[in-house]
Amino acid sequence: MILPANWSAGLLGIRLAFFVAGFGLAAWTPLVPLAKERLAVGDRMLGFLLLCLGTGSVIAMLLTGVLNARYGSKPIILGGGLGLAILLPCLGIAKTHLSGSVLRCLLSAFHWARSM
Repeated sequence: MILPANWSAGLLGIRLAFFVAGFGLAAWTPLVPLAKERLAVGDRMLGFLLLCLGTGSVIAMLLTGVLNARYGSKPIILGGGLGLAILLPCLGIAKTHLSGSVLRCLLSAFHWARSM
């Protein structure tokens, strides 16, 4: 691939990493009404399920700092991308409140790891 003179391979990698992370979260957002319908939840429970996104992010913030110091950022970013690719399709087929909340927690954690 031929890069412009002011771009380095590292800069391109960072831009692609953030693009993929944003695209992954943007791909999940239209599934919110589907998840509400599939799980047959009200507004209060949907709010709790969406709160799980924040919970997963906070947990991931704590863990990725430690893992980054030990292993470097490359394996964490790759693992986050793999986790997003695996979990995103699973959100559409969650059948219980518990599975929906756990999946959203994990999705947010992998999204944070991908964006670190």
